[in-house]
Amino acid sequence: MSDKEYKRSQLAKAVLCKDFLHINSFMTDAENDKILNRIKKFQDKNKIEISEEQLDSANLIYNDRAK
Repeated sequence: MSDKEYKRSQLAKAVLCKDFLHINSFMTDAENDKILNRIKKFQDKNKIEISEEQLDSANLIYNDRAK
């Protein structure tokens, strides 16, 4: 995985986590905006472009049987 690919995957995961926390009321609208601005700064600083399809491909994996 190239550095750009890695950073793009980090961006997608950050957006997914932010959305999950906001949708499930773990953070306020103001907190969401603050985090979104930090994510945008990361994206701009690293000159990352990402498609909706790439954003939609991010996921969280949970296994209740994991020990």
